[in-house]
Amino acid sequence: MADGVQGNGTKTLVIGDAPGPDVSVRTTFGAIDAGMLGRVAPDCVICRLFATDSDAMLVAETLAALGWRGRLLVIAPGLPNRAMVQRELQASAPGVTIEVVPALQA
Repeated sequence: MADGVQGNGTKTLVIGDAPGPDVSVRTTFGAIDAGMLGRVAPDCVICRLFATDSDAMLVAETLAALGWRGRLLVIAPGLPNRAMVQRELQASAPGVTIEVVPALQA
């Protein structure tokens, strides 16, 4: 398994089948707990808006409840109003910086 460090020194945790950099650490939503966040120490977490075992709201709330502070990147293609979804997610997770994007930038 990769160590989750991107070329720019950012550690990334990818949840489920969300797209992410090759060097990221990949996990399931159910495996996220304080111990795992402590071991991986991600600067950035990537998830899909909707996944089979979770959604971005649940991910954001869980990360905030575990005291994680970092950037949550939510992949959500085809949304008519990403800004509204981003505001709702942000309101649910104080301390987590949330960005909703249609796709990852190359």
